[in-house]
Amino acid sequence: MSGEISQTSLDVMQLLSRQRVASLLDISIETVGRRIRSGDLKAIKLGRLVRVPRSEVLRLLAGDAE
Repeated sequence: MSGEISQTSLDVMQLLSRQRVASLLDISIETVGRRIRSGDLKAIKLGRLVRVPRSEVLRLLAGDAE
């Protein structure tokens, strides 16, 4: 094992709450939820918690809303 950390590992370590995503994108928590449900914003469910990878927020900020 080389000791390198993959981008996927970094994303897992940088999961943001819906509240934090809303603050960063200057949108409401409800809009974050709608974007997650529509598939525009990828999220991970951890039990009852929903977390958004930092890379997803960066993608939206860059204007790449595929």
